[in-house]
This record gives sequence, C-alpha cells and structure tokens, in this order.
Amino acid sequence: MLPLPTTSRDPVRRLGWRARQSWQRAARRMVAEHVKEVGSRLAEFRGLPICGLTTTAAGSVRVVLPGWAISVTGVAASARASLNGAAQHPCRLSSAGRYGRFWWVAVEYEVPGAHCRATILGSRLVVAPIEDSHRGRERPDLSPLVLAS
Repeated sequence: MLPLPTTSRDPVRRLGWRARQSWQRAARRMVAEHVKEVGSRLAEFRGLPICGLTTTAAGSVRVVLPGWAISVTGVAASARASLNGAAQHPCRLSSAGRYGRFWWVAVEYEVPGAHCRATILGSRLVVAPIEDSHRGRERPDLSPLVLAS
C-alpha cells in the first residue's frame, strides 16, 4: 500500500497527540449539543397534526407538519408499511427522539373503533422548514436546515 502524500493541507495531521485528543473532545461536544438541539426541536412538534406522510421504496419517510418537514432515512420496510395505513387517516406526531445512534418518530392515528400508533426507526433524520400555504397562521421560525445523523 502506498503512503499518503505528505503535501496534504489537513491541519489535524500536524497536531500532536494531546492536541488531537483535545480537538476530538471538542468535536464530540459539538455533536452532542447539536443532537440536544434537534431533540428539543422535535419535542416542540409533539402533538402537531400531520399534513402529509410519504414513504418511498428506497427506505425514507417524510412527515410534513405545519411549517416543517421531517425526513427519516434508513427505515425498514415493515415500518414503512405500517405508516401506509396511518396515511389514510387523520394523524398527529406523537413523539420523536433518539434511540442509541438511531432516530425514531411515533405517529398516532385513529381508525374507527381503535386508537393506533406507528413508530419508525431510521439511521438519519433531517428537520427542514418549509413554506406554510395557510395565510392566517403565524409564520414558523425559518432557521437553517437542521441535520442530524
């Protein structure tokens, strides 16, 4: 195997082992703060009605809330199938969060005579603001794209 070229402009390559450890601690701290921010944003969405629910054969699910879109990728086929039943009924975002390195989203819906809940588990989650087509509502906070993996 050939050695890596020494003309690399990677600044971490020039750090000593103590500086690398310090840099890695800072990087882990930033990731943890980001995950906490995404989790708090998801907690704000709890109980909101779902305007649209889309699943794809490629393993992604898109949940559209008033002013926001949540996309989860790496979802199993059985979870996508359970959401297809939920999409036919009025539903709400029950809760969402993190389970180890995975993200989960729970959707509640009512069928005649029963109250059901479908939960999806995926490897990557994207929360993005979208334009709300309803004019009388308060505009959502259109902060930059929030991405967590």
